[in-house]
Amino acid sequence: MKVNDQQLTVNNYQTLLFTNLSYTLSMASISGNYISLNGKTVSITAVKMQENPIQLDTVLNIGNYKIGYLVYNGFNALFDIQLNDVFKRFKDAGIENLIIDLRYNGGGSVQTAKYLASMIYGTSTSGVFLKGQYNSGLQDYIIKTDGASALIENFTDKIEKTSTTPATPINTLNLSTLYVLTSDNTASASELLINGLKPYMQIFNVGINTAGKYVGSITIKDWDDKGNVNPNHKWAMQPTVVKIANANGVTDYVNGLTPDYLAEEDIANLLPFGEQNETLLRVVLNKIKGVPLDSKKSLKAEELGLKKVFDSRDIRPFSKEMYFNPIGNN
Repeated sequence: MKVNDQQLTVNNYQTLLFTNLSYTLSMASISGNYISLNGKTVSITAVKMQENPIQLDTVLNIGNYKIGYLVYNGFNALFDIQLNDVFKRFKDAGIENLIIDLRYNGGGSVQTAKYLASMIYGTSTSGVFLKGQYNSGLQDYIIKTDGASALIENFTDKIEKTSTTPATPINTLNLSTLYVLTSDNTASASELLINGLKPYMQIFNVGINTAGKYVGSITIKDWDDKGNVNPNHKWAMQPTVVKIANANGVTDYVNGLTPDYLAEEDIANLLPFGEQNETLLRVVLNKIKGVPLDSKKSLKAEELGLKKVFDSRDIRPFSKEMYFNPIGNN
């Protein structure tokens, strides 16, 4: 509720939280419908770091069910091999159901989304995962330069070779059903994953409507005639240039993807990822077990007289992004 002993307000939170490298937070407790200072403080100093988007992967053994549970927070190509290793562990464990928790995943690389889709569904390279829809000028240029196939991304059987890793076969589960946990922070490449798999699988979304971002972008830097980046220029442009559709042509989900089962995080009783009584996870586990879905009431922010004004993830590079690099070779 306070930063460096100064009360947070809707007018000062960005200055207090995002301009200093070190500060002390004054914490609060929730009791019933009230939030009040509890005397606890936490001191924080910022460091540069790269978050591993694989927050948690585990196998839940519940009765006769083996359920894979993955908390995945961003489509980051640096962790494609680790993600593939997760699916090998799921496959070796013989899981029958998979839950992917995308509630805090704002998107990222389209290529990584394609890899993840292939890990979940299958590696038939003839299956269409997405179709790009550009403006008429750019679309005609892409077709003329690279052919109509450059507008399409199919499922794949391997992770492409990089400067640090060899080409790696995809570990796929060949599933027909998928459970996804969503929120209004589930955006861009996360929504692409769900929408791209829908023509092929039965998908159950649990949570609230996703963000509704179905467009992608490319990076334009100051290249010279030889394709080298000018070292004196530190800025680049990230224009939105493409709408993403699935194999059935579905796009333009401006209001987000609607959940099959509505559930919201209980902010008065937040539990660790993987805890079976956690609000969203409990709904999925009951669905898998065939238990009637309960209607346990969550304490929403509105009931506490609060409203969300900002998400700290929005200050990250490529927040809520879906990016291609380069066009024609995503």
